[in-house]
Amino acid sequence: MINDINTNISRPLLSFADDTRVFKTISSKNESSQLEKDLNKIYKWAEMNNMKFNEDKFECIRFGKNEHETYYKDPKGNHITQQTFVRDLGVILSDDATFDQHIEKAVSKCRQRMGYILRNFHTREPETLLTLWKVLVISVIDYCSQLWASYK
Repeated sequence: MINDINTNISRPLLSFADDTRVFKTISSKNESSQLEKDLNKIYKWAEMNNMKFNEDKFECIRFGKNEHETYYKDPKGNHITQQTFVRDLGVILSDDATFDQHIEKAVSKCRQRMGYILRNFHTREPETLLTLWKVLVISVIDYCSQLWASYK
């Protein structure tokens, strides 16, 4: 059922669990209108399969120059709001292609977890602290670090 969602769609479509992403480089008004047509095909697919998209979670993000300002619509006809950043699988992507917000959130989460460790574990034995560090903090630091801290 879900496998046929990208039938007759000219844009790349990614689905993971309950998230679906449509993306493509838009360099002309024609490509922008084609994206709108593809969105309408997806909405029609959902209707035919008795599925409903959550319009409150629709997001539009644009990377780079914004020469072809087009507002896309959700199934109810409302404009999809343009965001300055979106969260996808736990990674925060910003419209300027930096990961500053993602890094800030990761640092904040690490500080919270370190505070939790230092408040709740009175021992300062290196082995215990190292184990807690590896289990609770390193996972936050390492999550998708290859993407946001790649070699330039």
